[in-house]
Amino acid sequence: MRLSDREVYAIDDICSHGAVSLSEGDVVGCELECWMHGSRFNLRTGVPSCPPATTRVPVYAVRLVGDTVYVTATPTPAEELPA
Repeated sequence: MRLSDREVYAIDDICSHGAVSLSEGDVVGCELECWMHGSRFNLRTGVPSCPPATTRVPVYAVRLVGDTVYVTATPTPAEELPA
């Protein structure tokens, strides 16, 4: 998700509650809302901010080099994410 020229995030595309594609949802602030049940996931941490989801979705480290976005293939461990 690109929120601005310098603010880019990558999270898993599958909702931890409904197992549907999150890329079909809407971005609200720094959260991605699942189109099916309305759960919102923080783009920085993957943590859900409202039910019905209770489990975070994986997030991936992102690096910008010019206009190119690089995303790691391995999710960032939860203990390494911002609080």
